Amino acid sequence: MLPVLHGDHLVGRIDVAMNRAEQRLDLKAVHAETGVEVDGAAPQVAHAVGELAAFLGATTVSLPRAVPRGWKTALKHSF
Repeated sequence: MLPVLHGDHLVGRIDVAMNRAEQRLDLKAVHAETGVEVDGAAPQVAHAVGELAAFLGATTVSLPRAVPRGWKTALKHSF
């Protein structure tokens, strides 16, 4: 799992896998840390996922069913 930082604070964790055959970054799990206000971090989290996808050569990003409320919309538009 990769840590998700918002400034100096750990706000969540993301488990990712790159499907090179389909050029897709699969977010296998997305978790917010307990007690974290996720809405404020959503744009930065989405931007970081988009940068990771671009770095790995992904043309699409897939999301798991369970995504913290507030992050789902931002992540859908991350790439």
